[in-house]
Amino acid sequence: MFEDMGISLSAALNLFLAQSVREQSLPFAAGKDVPNAITLAAMDAAEQDEDLYGPFDSVEALMEALNA
Repeated sequence: MFEDMGISLSAALNLFLAQSVREQSLPFAAGKDVPNAITLAAMDAAEQDEDLYGPFDSVEALMEALNA
């Protein structure tokens, strides 16, 4: 990509660093990771009060449920 723009990787990194220092932040928007399908399914189930476990009265009870 940088070669297509006519600059070296080293020059591109120097531009990035200079811009970061100038702006005192990342010179682009950084976003959060999007949850994967398994996490989204678990979130949906929790919102529907499905597949919920606990609360637990002790660590031992929690560990017993996890190891079941």
